[in-house]
Amino acid sequence: MIDDGKQQLAFVALKTTGDPVVEASVNEYIRGNTTPLCPSAGAYTYGNIGVNPACSIATPTSHVFAGAN
Repeated sequence: MIDDGKQQLAFVALKTTGDPVVEASVNEYIRGNTTPLCPSAGAYTYGNIGVNPACSIATPTSHVFAGAN
């Protein structure tokens, strides 16, 4: 969701790879206008345009979405 929001912001605001983003500006393109919650209680870092968002939880297997079987 964060990456999609960054891509939409980049398109609308004419940003290019490496440009910094303001989280609130990205959140305008995310449902609920807020930073998504990490299911493992981590914190997301948005990163610049062209850089993947990251989570403070380093182990990807610790991310379990609610409702997953």
